[in-house]
Amino acid sequence: DGRITITIAQDSIVSMQKTAGYFTEQELWQAVDLAYSIRDKLRDVLLKSLV
Repeated sequence: DGRITITIAQDSIVSMQKTAGYFTEQELWQAVDLAYSIRDKLRDVLLKSLV
């Protein structure tokens, strides 16, 4: 379910923000980009498996 994946991505972004003191802002944005690209890939796989 794509909604579950989105929630996981949002949760991981929130937890990254909580530990943001350990990261530079650039690293945080790279991690966010990664989370979204993973979500998109998972969504593509899920859509293909539904067809």
